[in-house]
Amino acid sequence: MPLYFLNLFNFLVADVRDGLGSFLGVFLQQNHWQVNKIGFVMTLAGLTSIIITTPVSMLIDHIRYKKNIGIIATISIIIGCYFIYHYPNLPMTIISQMLIAIAGATLISATVSITMGLVGPDLFDKQIGYNESFNHAGNACAALIAGIASYYFGLKAIFILMSCSAFLAITALALIPSRQIDNKIARGLNVNQTSPQPFFKLLKNKKLFILAVTIGLFHLANAAMLPLLSQSMVAKNIINKPGSYTAMTIIIAQTTMIPMAIFAAFFCKTA
Repeated sequence: MPLYFLNLFNFLVADVRDGLGSFLGVFLQQNHWQVNKIGFVMTLAGLTSIIITTPVSMLIDHIRYKKNIGIIATISIIIGCYFIYHYPNLPMTIISQMLIAIAGATLISATVSITMGLVGPDLFDKQIGYNESFNHAGNACAALIAGIASYYFGLKAIFILMSCSAFLAITALALIPSRQIDNKIARGLNVNQTSPQPFFKLLKNKKLFILAVTIGLFHLANAAMLPLLSQSMVAKNIINKPGSYTAMTIIIAQTTMIPMAIFAAFFCKTA
């Protein structure tokens, strides 16, 4: 039953975790933003996410109430989106996007920690694959609903959808029994360990360092593709329903990733 709620949480929080995501650029364009300013804000948010992930993850290791961290992070993302919607000026958008980036990184780290605490190291890679597949499925379903809703009601419908998804995701997370999350195992410790390895010792692991650099470069190269595509279509006046078009591109990308997430988890187990 705890894994049922964990999977449900990953499905529901998918619409919240990245904030407005690909819809942000389209929304700002409709508020008469220049594309260079949009790029600056999105780049700043991406760099913030990369920089903050490691220290946030280290902090979560030392916090026992990981569910509460996930709930606070989810609420923070919605607050950030709320301010962007009502005050789409440059200073407020920068502050809100940085808040969303920090909260998003926190939410991911908290979810990983909760997963480890629930299933342990033997089933961790398998469950992470399920986490991501449910997350991608949630993104695809949310994008479908957002595309239909924005077609009739405009981009404001996306903010309402995100708020509803956040409320349901928090409910699903709260229903996971805290007593079944082993805090020691959640930190990646075994019976003979009392504290995690020092951070600087991890930096000496060449394989881990190469993986971290690779993921960072992939994020910088890949993360902006969908937003740039949607912004390009809006800038060229090729589409008159940008919300629906953006939703369609998200559905295609996220649906493709569902089987890949499960395959990656299986491949990691056998590699």
